[in-house]
Amino acid sequence: MIQLFDVLAHLNDRRIMISLPLVLARAAQAGISDILSAGVDPSTDLALPTSSFPRVHRAYGIHPSASHTGDFAALDQRLDEPGVVCMGEIGLDARENMPPLDVQIAVLETQLRIAKARDLPIIFHCVRAHGLLLESIRRAKIDVPCAVHGFSGSPEQAKLWMDVGCYLSFGGLVTRPAAIRCRRSAAYVPLAHMLLESDAPDHSPSGVGSSEPADILSIAHGVSELKNCPWSDVAEITHRNACTFLRLAECPFPS
Repeated sequence: MIQLFDVLAHLNDRRIMISLPLVLARAAQAGISDILSAGVDPSTDLALPTSSFPRVHRAYGIHPSASHTGDFAALDQRLDEPGVVCMGEIGLDARENMPPLDVQIAVLETQLRIAKARDLPIIFHCVRAHGLLLESIRRAKIDVPCAVHGFSGSPEQAKLWMDVGCYLSFGGLVTRPAAIRCRRSAAYVPLAHMLLESDAPDHSPSGVGSSEPADILSIAHGVSELKNCPWSDVAEITHRNACTFLRLAECPFPS
């Protein structure tokens, strides 16, 4: 059976938690073998129950929106939890409603040092700050696997990230005809550098309502149409990429 990997969801979001068993059941039915559930604020992130299938892996980090708290003690505690395979999502966000960029950069660079010390892969959040984030990564001399989540930048920006060895993760926007720049980048980025994500519960493929891991199936089909290749190739290669990125053994579907 073809397997899919959702490389970023927020399963501990309250909108998901109220129906998490059903969400996971629908994911398994859609062929999702693995989900990476990422945190936003380690001091307030809800605890996740374990799941043997789909496998649920954990990531914790201080999101740019929570950088004003900078609770590194809570982050260290969460990173010690079983099942943590990644730091994230962390990064920079230059939108007006976010904390000042100097605060975000200080919190980001501390987390980069923690990720290096713990030898953890990193998944980045980046909005309108590609140059600044790349500068921080270079200063930190990051040598762990990295990915940029929810990529919607230009092909030129995609090349900058691939040049430093990062994977690029694409979500529901690739299925929307109006998302021209994102779709151009998804067509441009080689499958060898690509991951797939739902970013549940936000950014559904239709743009209406919530997203969930089962949506990875339609996202994979959307990428296959843009690349004019079999969707099974998209599924197989992005699943393998996710396992490589997170240093996981591939998981066979239960019979």
